[in-house]
Amino acid sequence: MVEKTRLGIPALFHEEAAHGLLARGATIFPIPAGLASTWDTELVEQVYQVAGREARLRGATIVLSPVVDLMREPRYGRSEEFYGEDPVLVAQMGVAAVRGLQGRKRPLGSGRVFTTLKHFVHGSPQGGINLAPTEMSERTLRENYYVPFREIVKHADPAIIMPSYNEFEGVPSHANVHLLQEIGRREMGFKGAYLSDYDAINHLQDHNHVAATAEDAAVLAINAGVAADLPNGANYRLLPELVKSGRVSMAQVDAAVGQILALKFEAGLFENPNIDAVRAVSDVNMLISVES
Repeated sequence: MVEKTRLGIPALFHEEAAHGLLARGATIFPIPAGLASTWDTELVEQVYQVAGREARLRGATIVLSPVVDLMREPRYGRSEEFYGEDPVLVAQMGVAAVRGLQGRKRPLGSGRVFTTLKHFVHGSPQGGINLAPTEMSERTLRENYYVPFREIVKHADPAIIMPSYNEFEGVPSHANVHLLQEIGRREMGFKGAYLSDYDAINHLQDHNHVAATAEDAAVLAINAGVAADLPNGANYRLLPELVKSGRVSMAQVDAAVGQILALKFEAGLFENPNIDAVRAVSDVNMLISVES
């Protein structure tokens, strides 16, 4: 990317780190429910500091963690990723995780990674199926499912939020202007970037059926404020033609690009785009002291 592209802009790499970096040879900790059962936020912060350090050593700048959904649907197949069912406990664990991964202040420091709160907002999907719709009242959302996101945004300044796959009130989260802009930004004060869940923008067409074409799906997502189309830009690669046809404004593209470039500048990738291959092996899965 740096040496063989026209602009030489370094890439952001992301990894999973629900309870330690998901990579060969990395340190693995108890699953989030086990971590939350300690009720020890200082310990949890140290756990995620190790995960963040190892992720950065391996070349990741973003981790797709923590998951701050509430475990209120026992059939849900992703329950091992969740801290529990109580919004206050989940919020406190989420704050600790973000502080451990990102540090307690921005800009991002050495050995730190940007965090991704997810999933905004899953709720309890019907039948425990990951992509299924959810039925929630406004009161249920505000008293329960919004709480972890609101508290973590307020107290830990997460860099990224990932919208959820599901829809509620008939609107998929990746096309939900009210959720992402009115609730996330104006009410909660989130100032970071929204990055899509894997293939979720494409799902607007082939699963949610709110978009007739791949182009329509891209328009809906960028209008909602989703800055990046993970994992491979299947829909956002259509943006140049959508700008030419007038369906998407250049200002919308500039805003999304600006959010991604801001992360790269903050992480120092333009000055140091490469990792130390020796340390990536030697300094991972080590018993070392961590700073509080």
